[in-house]
Amino acid sequence: MSLSLKMDTIEYRAVIKLSVKEGLTPNEIHSKFIKVYEDSSPSFSTIKKWAAEFKRGRTSLEEDPREGRPKSATRKRRYIDFALTT
Repeated sequence: MSLSLKMDTIEYRAVIKLSVKEGLTPNEIHSKFIKVYEDSSPSFSTIKKWAAEFKRGRTSLEEDPREGRPKSATRKRRYIDFALTT
């Protein structure tokens, strides 16, 4: 049975966090995702990164803030530049 399920990033991380608490390895977590979500699964490297974070004690599912200007500000600037040059 093939299910066409989509999850957002926070939901993926919640499943990874629960799986780590259950004692699963990144390989086991990835296999579980592939079995259920097929092509919509996060990559193994993403699962491995977040599993390591949760194993170290991370509690937040949110991405850490990054330095610099947000991407949306850069995109807006490109649109403005494009509009001004055309």
